[in-house]
Amino acid sequence: MKMFALLMFLLLKYRIKQPTTKVEMLEVVTPEYQDDFPVILSQASRCMQLVFGLDVIEVDPREHSYVLNPILGLTWDGMLSDQWGLPKTSLLGLVLWLVLLQDDCATEEEVWEALGVTGVYDGQEHIIYGEPRDLLTNVWVQECYMQCR
Repeated sequence: MKMFALLMFLLLKYRIKQPTTKVEMLEVVTPEYQDDFPVILSQASRCMQLVFGLDVIEVDPREHSYVLNPILGLTWDGMLSDQWGLPKTSLLGLVLWLVLLQDDCATEEEVWEALGVTGVYDGQEHIIYGEPRDLLTNVWVQECYMQCR
């Protein structure tokens, strides 16, 4: 839970384009988990890389200041092609997070169940995402964000 809280904090800092410090991150982790901070930060950094394509970089070792940098061309302002914005990026993040939690391979049923919680259903045109099956199985596969088997 502390790793997830730190992950959300880092995403917020990235979204508002502000660096963060170790002191701020320790506040999120809370004092009782400060001894575990290196492990928690390492796990959050790994998730940032795998799910969001962001690298946590220490920019000032004296002040322990950190920023998030895109490593895959995927940013919150859009994806590789010019036609995608934040809402679709966040849906992609959810799908990739689910795949990561399922040992890098989620079943179609698991994906649709998770998307159903957000109001996205197979075969139902969505006001933001359009046709979700096409988005998942064609667009994101063509842009090499995921594979379907």
